[in-house]
Amino acid sequence: MNEHEPQIPPPSPTEPTADPVVGLGFDPMKIPASLGKGTLRRVNGYLHRVVPVFDAAGKVVNYAMHPVMVEFRPRDIAQVVVGAVILGVPVMLSDEAMTAAAELPRNNLIAIAVISIGFIAGFVYFNFYRNQFRAHAGQYVKRVLITYFVTLLVVAGMLQLFELSPWGEDPVLALRRTILVALPASLFATIADTVK
Repeated sequence: MNEHEPQIPPPSPTEPTADPVVGLGFDPMKIPASLGKGTLRRVNGYLHRVVPVFDAAGKVVNYAMHPVMVEFRPRDIAQVVVGAVILGVPVMLSDEAMTAAAELPRNNLIAIAVISIGFIAGFVYFNFYRNQFRAHAGQYVKRVLITYFVTLLVVAGMLQLFELSPWGEDPVLALRRTILVALPASLFATIADTVK
């Protein structure tokens, strides 16, 4: 070691070793240690749960940040659109799906729509809202309904592009096909929405 180089003393055992995170808008080291389960903070426009990390003596040594995906943002809508297209196109190009849509009774199609919304609601609840449902119930309902209706619009548009939905001649058949194809498309759209 050169005698002209400055020597940096090692940190004391009681000092946290992590530098404050730059650009967060707050210093995570100033969060009270009593918040063992963490607290919600907005970081770069997104909600995160900031959880203190303790050492063996019970002192806060650092903070871990976990994204909390309870807000439905434009990025999420884009993910829903991509997911709906990925699985919607192969299903709508099958003759079986188009024939089944024309032949299924109306009550079965209503049940398919309800099942689609139910699957979306269950998946979204257990992946995003299980631990904070009360505080974000409005966002939950919004996410479920927007996911299903965006999927319906994407499927209807794709069916129209492939000239498989006769909206002008037979709108009932077009709606039947849209609802049937939206079942698998909405499930994949919901899964695509989980990408962080």
